[in-house]
Formats: sequence, structure tokens, C-alpha cells
Amino acid sequence: MCYPGRGEIYESVIRNRVAKALNEKETEFAEKYRFASDEVVLEYVKSCASELKHTPWPREIIGGRYLAIRFGTWKNVLRSAELPNPKTPDISENFAIVREETENQKILYRRRKAEKKERRRQKTLAKENGNYTFG
Repeated sequence: MCYPGRGEIYESVIRNRVAKALNEKETEFAEKYRFASDEVVLEYVKSCASELKHTPWPREIIGGRYLAIRFGTWKNVLRSAELPNPKTPDISENFAIVREETENQKILYRRRKAEKKERRRQKTLAKENGNYTFG
């Protein structure tokens, strides 16, 4: 039986954390914009395209999946926003949103791990000094 190495486990944890964080942002977007006019959300898509300097895929922007559902398809969103079809490949690792969230999750993961290590150290010190209370 082959077991994953530490690096593989770390990468898997980070990927799961990124997916969860982006899903939460997608849900927040859907709640925030569910009563917004089509003009408002289409202007948002145009501003994302301008910022990215290319037509985005729905997974490339926060709210993309919600907008694809709202308009029926992503092609309908782009048609309504008067944007051309995306020319870049639909590969999530290439998306700035995924790269940024991955870096953010790595920082949060390392911070949480350091906090746990410090708590263990404090607990050990408290035991050694006789100040440890059970409970």
C-alpha cells in the first residue's frame, strides 16, 4: 500500500481550504446580488474583464457560477455584457483568484499551525512549573 507524503497531504489540505473559501465567497456574492439588476451585475463582469485584461471564465471571478445560473449559461452572461468568448484555457490553476486564495490559505494554515504549536509549548511549560490545571 502506498501512503501520501507530507507534501501531498499539505497540498491536498490547501486545495480543500481554497475550494471552501471560494465557495463561501461565491455564496456571499449570490446573497448580496440576488436582487441587483442585470445592468449592475453585467457591469461587474465587465469590470472583472477589464481588471483581468481578458474575458473571464465563470470560475475565474467571484460570482461567476451564480451569474451563469442566473442568465442560463456563461455564454448568455458574456453576450449580455457584450464580451467575446474567453481565449485563455479554462484551467483553475491559471486563475489569479485561485493563486491569490491559495497563498492566503497557506498563510492562514501556517499561522494556525504555529498557534497550535505555541499552545502545546505553553501547556508543557505550565506542567513543568506545576501551574497546569486539568479540565
